[in-house]
Amino acid sequence: MSNIDSPPRKDIRREELLPKATSPVPEEPIPVKEKKPAEPVLVYDEKLGEWIYPIDETLQAQLENVNYFVKLPSRELLVRNLLSQCEGAFVVRYSESKRRCLALSVRVPPTHNPACISHYLIIRNQNGYKIKSCEKHFPSLQMLITHHSVMPEKLPVAL
Repeated sequence: MSNIDSPPRKDIRREELLPKATSPVPEEPIPVKEKKPAEPVLVYDEKLGEWIYPIDETLQAQLENVNYFVKLPSRELLVRNLLSQCEGAFVVRYSESKRRCLALSVRVPPTHNPACISHYLIIRNQNGYKIKSCEKHFPSLQMLITHHSVMPEKLPVAL
């Protein structure tokens, strides 16, 4: 008896032993068409009096990944939840009045608004994102939110 173990035997299929036939013409890889999101198109909003980018699939996908986005909550639920929070609490949602825009709903002091909640339109155009009453644009919605969480600018409170 031997103490030497032999390596396991690998079964070789017949196809592996035969030479492979190759084409004299090199094969081109088949191009895979990647579905790129359509480039957003500026549209003129007569009520706003300016050109804006409507909400597209790319922006919707980004919004799904942030915890401050709530789509279209009922007004009652939105008010109840924000009133239970401290000043500066906020949500981003689809605007009810401007279908192509987002809205920022913020819990504010009663000295600013007796209802304690104010709503701001978020506009996206060729310069980026901005709150309607502000002039400053930001390259992304996240940067707009981050900036206003540190510097309220024209908002009554920091987010």
